[in-house]
Amino acid sequence: MKPITNLLIAGLLLFVHTLVGQNLQTSFSPTSITASVGEQVSVEFRVTNFTNINSVQLPISYNASVLRFDSLDAAFFGPDDPVLPGYGDSTTASHPNAGKVVFTWYPNLLDYPDGYTLPANTRLFTMRFTVIGNGTANINVTSMSPGIEVIRNGTPIMTTNNNGSTVTGGNGQPTYVGFKIIANQIHIPKGHVGCMPITVNDFDSLWSMQFAMHWDPLKLKYECTRAYNLPDLTSASFGAQNAISNGTLLVGWADPNQLPPGVSRPDGTKIFDVCFTAIGDQGANSLVTIDGVGFPASGGGAEAINSSVQDLWESTSGITDTAYIISIPPPANAVKYDAGRDTAMNGGIACVPVKVTNHSNVTNAEYIITTNATALA
Repeated sequence: MKPITNLLIAGLLLFVHTLVGQNLQTSFSPTSITASVGEQVSVEFRVTNFTNINSVQLPISYNASVLRFDSLDAAFFGPDDPVLPGYGDSTTASHPNAGKVVFTWYPNLLDYPDGYTLPANTRLFTMRFTVIGNGTANINVTSMSPGIEVIRNGTPIMTTNNNGSTVTGGNGQPTYVGFKIIANQIHIPKGHVGCMPITVNDFDSLWSMQFAMHWDPLKLKYECTRAYNLPDLTSASFGAQNAISNGTLLVGWADPNQLPPGVSRPDGTKIFDVCFTAIGDQGANSLVTIDGVGFPASGGGAEAINSSVQDLWESTSGITDTAYIISIPPPANAVKYDAGRDTAMNGGIACVPVKVTNHSNVTNAEYIITTNATALA
């Protein structure tokens, strides 16, 4: 006879497994599409464990610089596909701003007191987009406002997003005209550091430039800049600290030679990274904008001076993109770095060991070490 404790544990494990198995599972199909600019693409949204569902609210994100949202069609199911009850009355596909579509649905409670059930891998709806630019667009269920909400038997349940869909427009690289300083979309796990590459377009024969970057300091905490790719561009080219704490980074650079032909970089080249810690909620996001706001009145604002002493900066020279805060649990075999401890007298030297776990078959590694600048030099 098995001990009662073991029976209880087995029962709990079975109960937990049952709950996990009942999560609503979502996926997009196909997972990868390549299309020309101007072409319309269709992406199916499918569900599994859609059992006794009372209501659904799903925000879906996409890259609005590559795709234009055209429609969300659940009324054009094939003959073998069930139609959601109440579709057309209770269903909406709002798109309050470019880059997000919110799908909502619920059946009449009197007609379906126990919710509604669909077979596994049922196509719930089809989203249609037109490719409007070169580049890559990821289409995903996201927890951004108003949030994911799926109700089963009157109780919220978890949603597992098995995969999104990636649309590559044109040659996969955005096309720009004129001088540009470009922010690029990144995804940062909550509590972790992520670095946004800053790239350029028509960076030809430059002598100097200055501009400002802005973000939401309640969602992103500035850490550093790195990976400098211009002569004499260093950490000293970025400041000031009081502005950084409010979500503004001032950038100033000059070619140390100040002689023709100046400095040039191919289109799409990264000139530096700016790194943030994601401190906002999972599903939140922050725009990273580039402009001339934040310089002192005598500073002159944003500019880009070439070797012909022409200012190439225009009102459209700064390209905005988004840092998304996501939740990705680390795998069990994730490489982990830990800083140790040491003590020292005032004015003495402290040596802190850095230890590593799961460091197997690693070819290269990169990480940031921060210190308290008021206590350590």
